Amino acid sequence: MDKKMARPTYTSLAVPYPEEPPPPKRYYLHALSIILLIIINGIVFYQLFHNTPDGKAIFIDLSKVVNNRGFGKTGANFDGLDHYFTCPELIQQPTLNIGNVPFRPLFSKNTNNNDATARGQVITLPKKRLGALYLLVSVNHGPVTATHLAITYEDGSISSTIIDVPDWQDSQVNNIRRLDHVSCETNIKGVSGALFLLPLFVDPLKKYPISHCHTLTR
Repeated sequence: MDKKMARPTYTSLAVPYPEEPPPPKRYYLHALSIILLIIINGIVFYQLFHNTPDGKAIFIDLSKVVNNRGFGKTGANFDGLDHYFTCPELIQQPTLNIGNVPFRPLFSKNTNNNDATARGQVITLPKKRLGALYLLVSVNHGPVTATHLAITYEDGSISSTIIDVPDWQDSQVNNIRRLDHVSCETNIKGVSGALFLLPLFVDPLKKYPISHCHTLTR
């Protein structure tokens, strides 16, 4: 690692807490990773809220876009440096909640991929009238700023959300009010990473609005 490489700065945030441990050293590998949710029976899903009579959420199968193992008891590698999430909320407990949005992670086998490093994948979505769409995301070698995630509707129109997500080990994360988050332990003793709840804009007036969703690229 080039010791002269400066860490990202966050001018819009408050003063960091000096007592927090520094993040692990970072290299060029895996310049951008976003975890697009969670394991259910060995398959990755993300949480999708929509307007239904019973108010239940829809889970979308992302097994075709996962390409990395970002969390687990052993053998994962979220940031390309062998650092990964190990918190019980991801690998043991049936429910992870951020704010009032529930996710249902279950631990996968040690050899399974369980997150999607964003490389421009297209996620096919159901023909539903949607009220809101949420992703559970985390970014390493970040932050990710001024980047768009696009939703394409069946009529050909597109809406996009500007993605602005801090680094998973940003020391100022507890001062960030615009995104709900939870802290998750990593395999490095005393070091945690942040999982963020990311809302995406969808047009609730469209009867069958979504055809697909484009993820980010490097």
